[in-house]
Amino acid sequence: MLVAFASPQEVDQLWPLFSQRMQKACDRCGGDLSSGMLWQMCRSGAAYMMVAHDTEKAWMASVWRFEDWPTGTVMRCLALAGENPRLWAKDAKEFAVKARDAGGAKRFIFEGRDWRPFFPEARELRRVYEV
Repeated sequence: MLVAFASPQEVDQLWPLFSQRMQKACDRCGGDLSSGMLWQMCRSGAAYMMVAHDTEKAWMASVWRFEDWPTGTVMRCLALAGENPRLWAKDAKEFAVKARDAGGAKRFIFEGRDWRPFFPEARELRRVYEV
């Protein structure tokens, strides 16, 4: 499985493959982001679109950005859409760890779903509720 960040120019070609699933993920997690907002971030270079693919299909796309927190730089996953994670999860994790380290971050931040199947060492920081 190949995993890489798409260039801003490649985002336009890849985004339609994941746009609807990204929107579903955004809606499920509270709606503070939209697929369009994520596309704009990736297209402008304000965030990175990570893609896992083989020679036939793009299986996963996720949107990441580096953020400076008072406790240090973090690499934050804003959204993820994909299928058959058993095909790409290991390679995507390895790529994300390398990218995190290259970007000077010490930690990942994830929201929205239970990430412990992918990162067993993850500890929960908070939960978000809407009423």
